[in-house]
Amino acid sequence: MKVNTKMWSDPASVGEAGLRILYVGTIVSGSTSLQRAEAFTDLGHQVTLLSTDNEKEIVVTPSLFFRVRRKLLGARDWVGANAFILRAVRSETFDVLWIDKGLTVEPDTLRKVHELQPRCRIVGYAPDDMMNPANQTRQFLKGLPVYDHFITTKSYNVSELTGLGCPDVVFVDKSFDPHTHRPMVVGEEERRRLGGAVGFIGQWEPERAESLRKLALAGLPVRVWGYTWERMKNAPPGLVLENRPVWGDEYARALCAFDVNLCFLRKCNRDLQTARTMEITACGGF
Repeated sequence: MKVNTKMWSDPASVGEAGLRILYVGTIVSGSTSLQRAEAFTDLGHQVTLLSTDNEKEIVVTPSLFFRVRRKLLGARDWVGANAFILRAVRSETFDVLWIDKGLTVEPDTLRKVHELQPRCRIVGYAPDDMMNPANQTRQFLKGLPVYDHFITTKSYNVSELTGLGCPDVVFVDKSFDPHTHRPMVVGEEERRRLGGAVGFIGQWEPERAESLRKLALAGLPVRVWGYTWERMKNAPPGLVLENRPVWGDEYARALCAFDVNLCFLRKCNRDLQTARTMEITACGGF
């Protein structure tokens, strides 16, 4: 799909239709953050994109140094997102500043946006359990009282984030992107390349690894796509660890290429549902 978005530095007019949204998030190919931005465009809003991540610098398994630094000093703003936000609101008028899991956005930046554009509503969104310390930063916690609204996919986060000072917290279910997650015809070659009898797409976790080990030992062939599976040692025969992610159309094709898709909930996020809950179903997968 061709996305009608522009980077904030583009001076071209975006027109008068819909809300003018400055969308801040992980704008990389295949990310659900980018899919949400595209959904706003589909709804007729004018979206200006600002990525908080450099795709080449995303660290999947942070080193001890980075974990200690983040704990003491907060998450590092690798791409200068705070400065870019302020430059954007000084040059254009926005109805909404949408911040998708803004771990590096400083509370002073949010206060300055309110000062520069009092009519602009600051809306936060998080797909993860934001009470999990792994999902928190100093900037995020101190900035919560400055948001006008915050949207969470974790029902229990509503009262917890309200207790941390966020004035208005709203729960929404997980979702899927109809442009990406849809039934696809998969040929034998693609099935050999991506699929199989039983598959799982997602990151390593101890409980997931133990479940997959038991399935393989019981004689079920299992194939796994995703990050950090090198942590699983002595994988039994029949358990194929690809050790790389699949994104976008390749992700949807993989879901369609498996006879059975496994859908684990993330224990550390206290999941009751996950993105795969909706995405596998939307692809017509089992």
